[in-house]
Amino acid sequence: MTKYFSRLHHHLATAFVLLAAFCATAMEPEIERQLDEQVEKELQAAMNNVLDATTFREQYMGIAHEITAPEKMPEELYQEVNETIQREALEQYPPSQKNVFEKEAEELWKLFEKGKQIKIELKDGSVVEDYLREIGQQDVLLGIRRVKFSDMSPDSLARFIQARAEARRQAYVAEKVASWNNERQAYKLQIREEVEVRIFTDAGYILRLGEWISETEYFQAEYNEARIRLADRLRPMLKTKVYYEAGYRLYDGVWLTKGEIKKRQILEQQANEFTPEEYALITTLNQENEANAKAQAPVDASDGGLDDF
Repeated sequence: MTKYFSRLHHHLATAFVLLAAFCATAMEPEIERQLDEQVEKELQAAMNNVLDATTFREQYMGIAHEITAPEKMPEELYQEVNETIQREALEQYPPSQKNVFEKEAEELWKLFEKGKQIKIELKDGSVVEDYLREIGQQDVLLGIRRVKFSDMSPDSLARFIQARAEARRQAYVAEKVASWNNERQAYKLQIREEVEVRIFTDAGYILRLGEWISETEYFQAEYNEARIRLADRLRPMLKTKVYYEAGYRLYDGVWLTKGEIKKRQILEQQANEFTPEEYALITTLNQENEANAKAQAPVDASDGGLDDF
């Protein structure tokens, strides 16, 4: 038993010395801050060298021209789009086409004239063609044949009556103008996308996920994202470089000096010689030691003492 406690006393003495050395190996916060600042400084320099804005714009985004902030806001450009669509639609489908329709109507529904060769469609679908010789109250003389008004189709009869002919002219023009306007509206819808792309692109915008954003905004977002990805790749390598140059090595997830690593290795080797019972006793004694140290520490009134109340 005496031999066991003697061995334990030796281990405990060694353990406390090594534990003290172990606890003293943590890197000073100021040193760590300075090293991390150096890492970030070299990181920025490396990224600027590897991925500068011009190289990224030309080689990775395929934009050869210089990117400048747009002069017009999207609201102004949408107004320009609407005005352009209206202008181009009117050029393609001009309102003056109504004059053409009126001339067509005049020709289609021109009153029949005596002495002219005409065609009259009858209600049974047959057609009579000859020179118009007489226009009576109930019929007309077409060549040597009399044709009653009551036997004529409505359209043929209208060309003998001014009011009916005029009504058909107006109906024809109204129908043609309505169709012309519908075609113009359809044309507006057809060219909207092309006009919008042309105007926004010329103004320095890019369509992303259905929304127009400026080239500068798009480029900056892509460039920042690329730099973040590059920084994530370079930072671990540069941290290793900077810490190595400062004399630190990564040991078991912690940056330590060579001397600190050696102390840790000795501690680990010594720890392997302890039995579970010895470990439990060491832990208990260490906790008691820390508690006694805190109890004996003087109270500083300037740092949490009673005077603060």
